[in-house]
Amino acid sequence: MKYPYMRSHFIGACAAISIGLHCAPGAATEGGGSSYAAGSSMHLSGAMPPDPGFYGVVIPSYFSATRMNDGDGDKVKFPGGFKVEAASLVHRSFYVWDTKILGANLASQAVTALVKLDSDIAHHKDKDAGLADITISPAILGWHFGQNLTMVLGYDVVVPVGKYDSSRSLNVGRNYWSHNIVTGLAYIDRDGLTFQISPRLLINQKNNDTDYKSGTEFEMDFIAGWSFGPLNLGVAGYYYKQLTDDEVGGSKIRANPLAGIFENGNRGEAFAIGPKASYFFGPATGTISWQPDLYSKNRTQGNTVWAHLAYKL
Repeated sequence: MKYPYMRSHFIGACAAISIGLHCAPGAATEGGGSSYAAGSSMHLSGAMPPDPGFYGVVIPSYFSATRMNDGDGDKVKFPGGFKVEAASLVHRSFYVWDTKILGANLASQAVTALVKLDSDIAHHKDKDAGLADITISPAILGWHFGQNLTMVLGYDVVVPVGKYDSSRSLNVGRNYWSHNIVTGLAYIDRDGLTFQISPRLLINQKNNDTDYKSGTEFEMDFIAGWSFGPLNLGVAGYYYKQLTDDEVGGSKIRANPLAGIFENGNRGEAFAIGPKASYFFGPATGTISWQPDLYSKNRTQGNTVWAHLAYKL
């Protein structure tokens, strides 16, 4: 295989992470979070390792925000200020089976995360920490077209095992199931251009403790870069848009209880982009990226720092 770094990664496109990084109460889906951490697939989001075996990725991250926006993208003012922080340590366990379906490699995946959340909003402080919800990807298909182009198709299910208390404003668990349809496309030239996109559709079920059903979400991670030997420099980010209204008790939300700040069913939207650098060394790859939110609606607007350490056993 001409591109050994493809062996040291697994598909980022099919890794949902149960972390509410955008974790402001009352904004865009329940609690303002999502079962997938947007922007976490920094690289190889449309690729799959071509060789059978076990792959893993360790992903620490840190998110902070001092701003939350309304449905027009304008800053919401909170008496006493607004600040949220989230730190996480995620592990993706990925296994490529020695079999093919429709010409594609078959793989399965499990994602676990330890998360610490802190908020200080309008003189009210809250925090939570612990094991977040677990994501299982029973079937992921990956096609290889020559040495540069790959495509993936997968299904993720987010299992609500994380700690949850409906009386809290912050929770590491979401307390509802989420079904994700994931695709990805990657062009990787070891001596030149790297370009990858990873669109996903998140279909959320109802939180039975609150009778709240978060709307369907669309999210796409992307990356573009250029390789200089083992070093790849470029940009990484995401686009997020909530497609349907949130519902409470079966009725669509048209105004937020907080003085009607948020409208249009609490639908959120956001875009982030920032620099990233990857370095390929032997059977492993290290990546770091800073992704500031350039705009957001019905969500927090902040900054996320990601790091990846990918390896093959």
